[in-house]
Amino acid sequence: MFISFIFASTLGVILHFTHQWFKKGILIHIFSAINESTWEHTKLSFYPILLMLIIHYFIPSINYPGFIGISFFISFLSIILIPLLYYPIRAINKREIPFVSISLYFFCMGICLLLEYYFVNNRTYLLPDLVGIIGIIFMFSIYTYFTYFPPKIFLFKDPIFKKFGEFKQDFDKKPS
Repeated sequence: MFISFIFASTLGVILHFTHQWFKKGILIHIFSAINESTWEHTKLSFYPILLMLIIHYFIPSINYPGFIGISFFISFLSIILIPLLYYPIRAINKREIPFVSISLYFFCMGICLLLEYYFVNNRTYLLPDLVGIIGIIFMFSIYTYFTYFPPKIFLFKDPIFKKFGEFKQDFDKKPS
């Protein structure tokens, strides 16, 4: 569980910067945060958690009927927890505190992987595997679509540049 947490958290941190590192990598944008919006930050938990669950699927002692349903539940929970906790904390603080936001990311990753560990050890059955497969494909599709066509709602608004999912940011501009 601890190794999964370290791996998934580190991958999420790396994905935070891959848009800047690979500006022309159109496919990498699906997985990395293209701006500082809350939605884009949920990618940093969703994809690493999903990757860990895919790796866990191939471990015979972990995989059992219903594991894919758990995988969908955990990956979905990873994207719900961040805004569910972030916005009340931000309202209380009345401003962005980077340390708090970063800590919140690691907290959400830990909760999700801890729940996965609990469910697997107790052989919990939450959803049928088919529902899990459909749900994961749906979430992947939503992330892909909204990366390129974000709706104009607060969850998708970059608080720094006040834009919705635009790929051209200050670091993309060439020096004059």
